Amino acid sequence: MAPSTVFKNARLIDGLGDQLCSNVSLVVTGDRIAAIEAGGVPAPPEALVVDLQGKTVVPGLIDTHVHSTFVGTPSLPLFLAAGVTSARDVGGNLEKVKGLKADLNSGKKLGPRLFICGPLLDGSVKSFEYPSFAEMLNNIPSPEVVPQKIGALLNAGVDAVKLYFTLMPDTVKAIIKFVDNRVPVTGHLGYMHSLDAIKAGINGLEHVWISPYNEFCALDMQFGVGASMMSGKFWNQTLKGWEEADLQNPRAREWFDAMVKQQVNMGTTLDLLWIARCGEEGVKRDHDRCYIPQHALSRQRALASRIGERPD
Repeated sequence: MAPSTVFKNARLIDGLGDQLCSNVSLVVTGDRIAAIEAGGVPAPPEALVVDLQGKTVVPGLIDTHVHSTFVGTPSLPLFLAAGVTSARDVGGNLEKVKGLKADLNSGKKLGPRLFICGPLLDGSVKSFEYPSFAEMLNNIPSPEVVPQKIGALLNAGVDAVKLYFTLMPDTVKAIIKFVDNRVPVTGHLGYMHSLDAIKAGINGLEHVWISPYNEFCALDMQFGVGASMMSGKFWNQTLKGWEEADLQNPRAREWFDAMVKQQVNMGTTLDLLWIARCGEEGVKRDHDRCYIPQHALSRQRALASRIGERPD
């Protein structure tokens, strides 16, 4: 029989109620929780007893928006240190993320359990030219190639499919129809309005300030075919559009109603606006900066040399 560990005197947040539980004991046998009891429990023979007085136990957290090949292997143990035991990779080179998933899920590498979407499914226009970004893309130029390209992804064992910015509406609808709920379909949308994707049966949207933007901004502030996220104008336009957005307009209300009715998941990624929230000096004073690995800083310096120095 596998050895047991008894954790006693724990505070527990189990996700089932709105209050934490105090003075809880947990019995773990092998890699499974065998029992959770209020107060103390008799320790099985030869069990290891760990006193968690003053500490809190929570279920493993899930990071729903990760690009693991950008994060890099040296950073992956930091997920576990932060209590994140599962992560969803929402875009990466298929062979790289498949290999990383296998290594993490088998324990060969240390990090969270990984679920993958494979490549970002772009339209005939590339969203990125920068090599380390562009390797994540797979162009789906028309509905005619959907069975071949999406079929290959499903056969490769992806856990979800990620639609990307320049994908055209007819191709988006063809992909959603072809997948037919075999795996979830999520999207970082641009050329297609998110409300149309919701009506077509998409399961999720990524980046709350981009994917649903056109449903909330003024008509003369919308972006569409030809827009580029690599343009400084794009970011200025979307920020201004949100500042002036009317959350009560008919399109906005229809969007909220459709999201609820269709139970579409929204990945906000608002943490990416760290510098906007804290300011440049505040970010520099943030103690967590010490956990940004050197390879990530090097990548950002290389990117800055291409696009110019910016506060972010």
